[in-house]
Amino acid sequence: MAGFTEAGLLTTLFEGARSISARISVSTLRHEALRELVPVIRLGRSQIELTINPAVLGLADLPSWSVTFPLPARKPFREVKLRIDGPVSDATIDEHLMGLLADAREAQALVAVNPGLSLNKIAVQHGRCRKQLVKLYRLSWISPRIVEAIAGGGQPKALTRSRLLEAALPIAWADQEALLGLTA
Repeated sequence: MAGFTEAGLLTTLFEGARSISARISVSTLRHEALRELVPVIRLGRSQIELTINPAVLGLADLPSWSVTFPLPARKPFREVKLRIDGPVSDATIDEHLMGLLADAREAQALVAVNPGLSLNKIAVQHGRCRKQLVKLYRLSWISPRIVEAIAGGGQPKALTRSRLLEAALPIAWADQEALLGLTA
């Protein structure tokens, strides 16, 4: 595919391939590594085209490579379905916590569209309680790991809507996670 004959380029290519292969084999790095390696996928009527980023393979000075695969012939009147199974989980999503996170994002949006106003004036203008708006705005900067845990239903059992709303969250995400009982 690369068309290289020079040993130095091939060595660099193979070392880069080993490196990206190692990243892909780690489940937490897989999606990011694949997105870096294959930044574009085009699906046509008769083919799939992948764009490969050679910089990920250690070849930064080269243009992207394009690889095309023909699609199999389809039988008429037949649909193709793509099924993507996610991890099976027994966790139930806490709708109260999800609602609280949505309220926090809404508070963040209110503040963003009113940059010249104080939180007090924003609360008065939108008929909201100032203290509640402040708590929600602080909560809108919560650690993404905590948000993912709540969205996936994997938050600690002790993490409730009221505990999250009343928590004096530190600025550092790692400290927030420790405070709320999210272990590494």
